[in-house]
This record gives sequence, C-alpha cells and structure tokens, in this order.
Amino acid sequence: MRLFISEATVSKLIDNAVQEAKVKWKENTRLAEIISGEVTDQKAVETITAELTAIIERITSDEGKAVTMELLKSVAELCGIDTSQFKKKADAVAALQSYIK
Repeated sequence: MRLFISEATVSKLIDNAVQEAKVKWKENTRLAEIISGEVTDQKAVETITAELTAIIERITSDEGKAVTMELLKSVAELCGIDTSQFKKKADAVAALQSYIK
C-alpha cells in the first residue's frame, strides 16, 4: 500500500477519524455514560473497549509511526490518561499500550 498511499496521508486519515469520533462521542450521552463508567451495560462497554483498543493498536503499530503527538495525546486523554508527562511519542505509545493490556 505504501506505493500508493504516503505515510502522511495515512496519518491524516487517522487524525480525521479520531477527530470525527471525538465529536460523535461528545454528542452521544449514552456513550458518555459508558466512557465515564456510569453505566453497567456490559455489552456496550465491551463494544466501546474493543473499538478504542483497535484505534490504539492501529496508531501505536509500525504503520502508525507517522501519527502526530497531538493525536496520540488526544486518544490518551479519551482513555483518561494524564498526558502532561509525555515528552516524546514513545511515552504516549507506551502509555496507550499499557492501557489496553
């Protein structure tokens, strides 16, 4: 795929997808309840967790090396991770990988 799509294009696509997801997550009160832990609908929690895990796996994989620090911080913040100590992308990647383990 690298012959046809540059890393910058892949990064931009991922950035756009996360930004769209953040907007939808803010607009959806049910999803906000799930993320905050105020709901006990286990199936919904499992679905959201799986989707967030897939996003994290994608942006922390080798293919995600072109992902910006801002995107990594945005996803970490969605997970409730304190991003104030992130000095480099490796810090963000390590925190996100720990989150899904």
